[in-house]
Amino acid sequence: MMRESQHGRCRSVVHSPERLEEEIRYMEARLDEIGFEGDCAYERAMSRFFLEQIAARRQQLAGMESSGART
Repeated sequence: MMRESQHGRCRSVVHSPERLEEEIRYMEARLDEIGFEGDCAYERAMSRFFLEQIAARRQQLAGMESSGART
């Protein structure tokens, strides 16, 4: 779940399944461009970040599917 700051407070933002799938596709495409190993420390860090974010979004999708929120 993403968090946005608003006047010093954090609040949860829930995205639609379509939005989560779109974000997953984007990050997978970036991973393909960068490669899983990367050529430098920055790219390796970005690869790790994208893998973590993809896993988190897949977990959110699975939660939506199990709760029946997804059609």
